[in-house]
Amino acid sequence: MDQRHAALIKELYALRQFPKKMSLENITVLCTYLGNPQDRYPVIHIAGTNGKGSTAYLIYKILMAHGLSAGLYTSPHLKKFNERIRINDKLVPDIYLSGYWQKIKTVVNRINATFFDTTTALAFNYFADKKVDLAIIETGLGGRLDATNIVKPKAAVITPIDFDHVKHLGNDILSITKEKAAIIKENAKTFSAKQRKSVKNYLNSCGIIEDVSECIEIVKAQINRFDSLVTFRDKTRNLLIENTRLSLAGRHQIENLVLAYRVSRWYLEQINISFNEQKFQRVLTECTWPGRFQRISISPMIIADVCHNSASFRSIAEHLLQTFKNEQSYLLIGLIDDKAYKEILEIISPLFSSITITEPIHDHPLPGNILQSELVKMDKEAIFIKDMHKAYEFMKKGLAANDWLFILGSHYLIGNLRN
Repeated sequence: MDQRHAALIKELYALRQFPKKMSLENITVLCTYLGNPQDRYPVIHIAGTNGKGSTAYLIYKILMAHGLSAGLYTSPHLKKFNERIRINDKLVPDIYLSGYWQKIKTVVNRINATFFDTTTALAFNYFADKKVDLAIIETGLGGRLDATNIVKPKAAVITPIDFDHVKHLGNDILSITKEKAAIIKENAKTFSAKQRKSVKNYLNSCGIIEDVSECIEIVKAQINRFDSLVTFRDKTRNLLIENTRLSLAGRHQIENLVLAYRVSRWYLEQINISFNEQKFQRVLTECTWPGRFQRISISPMIIADVCHNSASFRSIAEHLLQTFKNEQSYLLIGLIDDKAYKEILEIISPLFSSITITEPIHDHPLPGNILQSELVKMDKEAIFIKDMHKAYEFMKKGLAANDWLFILGSHYLIGNLRN
């Protein structure tokens, strides 16, 4: 990163000093100033608790494979800010970031716009300037007052809803569902992943929702350590899609895949492009989504995953129990302070012979001594090393060639270690 870009990113990150403002006021001001770029292309808008990023990425890759110029906006990033905004696998260039910031910063500072307001407006503007065929937009937090929720989507997609960000979204599942379901708009087709009954009932009250789990049947799934082979039936078209290899690991990624397939195929029909099964199959074998059960090292084997809440830890635990039964495995974990850490530890700690705790580089990391104390109550030994880099080196140094180290937790843990 050159000095000018580093200075620009520092200015953007300085916007984090402004408290999270659950409001559409600032994003509306910014986008009005920019000429409402978010209205210049079709949008697929995605909310939910788990699988948002993976589902958005899979939709993006499938539509790209069919020749569309597709924009993708996700958050947070892992290694570099530019990862949040991309078109056809090319990240937004530094020179564009610089020009945008010079154009907008007076307005940003005048209204105290947040970091997420500012970067969301940036994504909207970039996609408009580059005249994308469509953009896939992932919500940041919630839905109703999330900065992305000024879009007028062609489709709204709801991934599995569970408990997370309870300080902002509410302490019960119905409150959380109401926040996320607010991306559902009139005249937008709405797709939902399989949900718990109370969530499904509320979504159905919002209008006509297509439950993808009812129209796609997973006929056969072979879950391997680092990929999956799946055959599924599209019941609405009476089609069998056989032996689809997905290069993302875990049953939860298969659920994300069928949701992405259904949304993508529907969208292609809307614009009169024929679905090509060969292109679909090929792109899925090539998908790599960093931080999702990603191999960082082979010998010893080191795997990282951004499973940052209870439901995602549950998915990873299920995958480990199914495919990693006899390995000598170790855990390095770090969370931020809004997570249900007791439940997370109950889910994951029984699976590891040794646990080291650290703290992600973040404004609000969960203090490691809290995790350590909780593990002691569970009669589980754990080492706490506050500095995440020292913790990683400590764990790595003690590994034999056939050992396995799993690094699980916050994006801010995995991303900074990958750097």
